[in-house]
Amino acid sequence: MKTPENTEETWDLSQERVFYENLLARRFDFFLVIFSLVVAGAVTADTKGELVSVLIVGLVLSLLMGFAVYRIFTKVIMILRILHRTDGHPVKIMGIKTKEAKWPLSFPVNDIFGYIVPIFCNLVLFVGLLLAICNVWKP
Repeated sequence: MKTPENTEETWDLSQERVFYENLLARRFDFFLVIFSLVVAGAVTADTKGELVSVLIVGLVLSLLMGFAVYRIFTKVIMILRILHRTDGHPVKIMGIKTKEAKWPLSFPVNDIFGYIVPIFCNLVLFVGLLLAICNVWKP
């Protein structure tokens, strides 16, 4: 936003929210790409060694990216909590309006993207790794 005193932009919490939400979306997308590539690599592995290697490397990358997603998720949640308490802010107004509407299936989805999906995907890779090591999953 431009201020009358000068022509430089000032950074406010709304712009910070937009920045972090976009960053969260990009990191979540990248996390899904990594997970998809690991699953594809595991399914196409020809030997047990390849399968275990793909799953170990993929699990490490997926865990690291999952932590990056969670880190940004916590910042987005903190910013949204502050904005929901700011009188007259559009986030607070929309929060009140959506609660008043009482729509079915209206629930917060930030947790799903922030940690539920990353934990689930990493558990899938971990279980796959255990199954491959124990010779239950054979290429």
